[in-house]
Amino acid sequence: MVIIEDLDRFEDPSIAYMGGTSLDRIDSAHLGMPFDAMCDPDHYRITIEGTTLRLVDALAGSLGDAITTNCPVTAVVRDGDADRYRVSTQTGETFMASSVVVAVPLNTLSRIELPASVPQAIVALAATGHVGRSRKTWMLLENVHDHFRVFAADPPFAYFRSEHDFGDGRMLAVALGPDTGHPLGAEELSAAVRKYLPEASVASSYEKDSLEDAHYRGTWFVPGPVQMASLATAPLADDRLYFAGGDLAIECFGTIEGALLTGRRAGAAAAAGQRSGGH
Repeated sequence: MVIIEDLDRFEDPSIAYMGGTSLDRIDSAHLGMPFDAMCDPDHYRITIEGTTLRLVDALAGSLGDAITTNCPVTAVVRDGDADRYRVSTQTGETFMASSVVVAVPLNTLSRIELPASVPQAIVALAATGHVGRSRKTWMLLENVHDHFRVFAADPPFAYFRSEHDFGDGRMLAVALGPDTGHPLGAEELSAAVRKYLPEASVASSYEKDSLEDAHYRGTWFVPGPVQMASLATAPLADDRLYFAGGDLAIECFGTIEGALLTGRRAGAAAAAGQRSGGH
């Protein structure tokens, strides 16, 4: 089932759900969705078996004990005349490395001191950040038996879709919409769901406030005016300092595919540098 609440402006909801902010702040030319894709309830139905936690576990397993968490990086700078980088953290720890991959959300990058040689396009993107402000609410719905996709014309949702069918009338769903500055209450959430699914009930819900999370400071990359042009020309490497992440993936920005693509490139480049004489 697909519901497009206002066909005359069917593109607006798709742009609004990705941005979660006023349309005049968004480079909407890069966010429009083809009408055929909008009408397909199974669009974006490709999932990772075991969820993305499986990716995290695989990475952690391959690295063993070489993982440090809860120590935000404050600086990645050249170590004097040495051909190495010094990575400093808020906890006071220091790490030395011949190659560094920086893979953080764009809206947090400005908090990290970087070498003066970093490409200006990267510096400019970090300084302004992106405008993504969508609110994401996960829900376990009951009495829902078919996959659905809704493009709403009015808040609190801009976009509302099913994610996983448990097969017993329970459906995992996600809703996205402009940030309201406060979590949706149970009654407000239930009313919004029943507007499109009259027989459904909300068994439980979870809302992620990415704006307040210091590790995100925003949602996925949503380009403001001219930012796509900057991203297209931004070199994602400075000597042996590499940048990766979905926010910097020009081919598929703001997605896990973009994160994997840029991560593989950065990792391969760092490994090649090691083989060619890095320390």
